[in-house]
Amino acid sequence: MDWTVVVSTAITGAVGIAGVAGTLWQGKRGREAQARDLTRSLEATTENLNLGIDAENKRAREAEKRRIYAACLSAFSEILLALVQYRFSSSTASAGERHASITISKQRDVMYKATNEVGLIAPVDVAKPMDQITAKILDMIVAMDTNAAAEEIDSLSTEVGSAQTRLRIAMRTDLDESRLG
Repeated sequence: MDWTVVVSTAITGAVGIAGVAGTLWQGKRGREAQARDLTRSLEATTENLNLGIDAENKRAREAEKRRIYAACLSAFSEILLALVQYRFSSSTASAGERHASITISKQRDVMYKATNEVGLIAPVDVAKPMDQITAKILDMIVAMDTNAAAEEIDSLSTEVGSAQTRLRIAMRTDLDESRLG
């Protein structure tokens, strides 16, 4: 038996097996690297998607806040208009005065609904002037019902106007729109 042939065949076989093993090992490393790359890519995609969703949620919350704040400001304006109409109607219980009284009652209910909505979402800086306006408007209603002096009603009206300005500023600040003027 020629040992040189056997040894060379054995060496060739060992090199072949080592080559196959090396190829398998290299393939495994490549698949693991691809899996890591895919995992990183999926994580980055998920993070970007979450950022987009968070941004859209924030925009939706801000839009809802704007709607609620606008409804509150509108409710205050409507009840104040009804109070003015009531104040300047005739001193007798005319149809116009009864209509104004009914309007005040309806607008008071709208005001309560709007202030309750704002109270759920607004920070203290918004809630405080809103509560002040509500209290002063209710004081105005009582003052008008008890035929208080015009000076008292005028004073309450001035306080409501000042509180409305503070409320608008606080709402704009909360909506990050204070820069608009």
